[in-house]
Parts: sequence; C-alpha cells; structure tokens
Amino acid sequence: MARQFDAAQQYELIVVQLRLNAITPKLDNLRWYEAELDQTYAHLRKCFPGKLILAISVADRAGKIQGELATYPSVVAITEMQRALARKHGFLFFDLFHGMGGPGTMVEFAEHRRPALANRDYTHLTHEGGKVMGHMFAQLLLDAQEEYKTRKAPRHSK
Repeated sequence: MARQFDAAQQYELIVVQLRLNAITPKLDNLRWYEAELDQTYAHLRKCFPGKLILAISVADRAGKIQGELATYPSVVAITEMQRALARKHGFLFFDLFHGMGGPGTMVEFAEHRRPALANRDYTHLTHEGGKVMGHMFAQLLLDAQEEYKTRKAPRHSK
C-alpha cells in the first residue's frame, strides 16, 4: 500500500515524527522501544527504497523529580537511540529535543505566559507552542535549502 501511495504521490521526503508518551521518570529499559523502532525503520526503508526519510526525535518531557520540575532523564537516552537508529537505516535526523532548547525547555514552555507554549502536563505543546516549533523547523529547512543552493552554485574563476 505504501508503494501505491508513493506511485500516486511521488514522495520526495517522508517525515516521521516520533513521540513517546511512555516516557516516565523511572523508564530505564529502552530495549523494547529500540527493537520496535528498529523494525519500523526497516519497514519504512523497505516501503520507500531510495527516498529521503527524516526522523524527528521526541521533544522534551518533564515532571517532578525529587520535588523539582525537570526533564526526565530518559529523554536524552531516547533521543540518542533514535539518532543511532536513524543513522543505521540511512535516515536524516532532526533532534527536536535539543532543537527546542534541550533540558528544561518544556518547563519553560509551560510556564511561559501570554501565550503558554505547553500544557501543564509538561508533555504536550499548546497550539501556540506548536506554531513556534513549526516556524523553527520551517526556518531550519529554509536554511538547509539556502546552504544547498550555495554549495551547488557554479564557481566563477577570475
């Protein structure tokens, strides 16, 4: 079915945004998730051979850790695991966790006022937060396009 969609749409880029609501302060065994994601990436590569695939990592997620609001430690480990699997399968990778600001960003987004950029669950962006992240990601793509054009521009000798 994926190949039929590709034949009709002629995809140039497939984007996979990875979320993991199972992130908790006590999550320390990622093997189950890594095995599942490895299979998913292999399946995507099989469905879309030769296509650019961009994996976007998990965002920051926070909660109370020893009485303080902080990024869950597993977020960093999951992001690095997602990066390694993307590399293994030949995918492009965008580190949303660090792109949004890294540790503590979700707390900052939730505490931001007028407008709040994340909900007080310290997991989900608000509509306004989504717009901020969307603009940031769009700018990243535009910057990459400009860099590509600059590298491909013919060099004139004097």
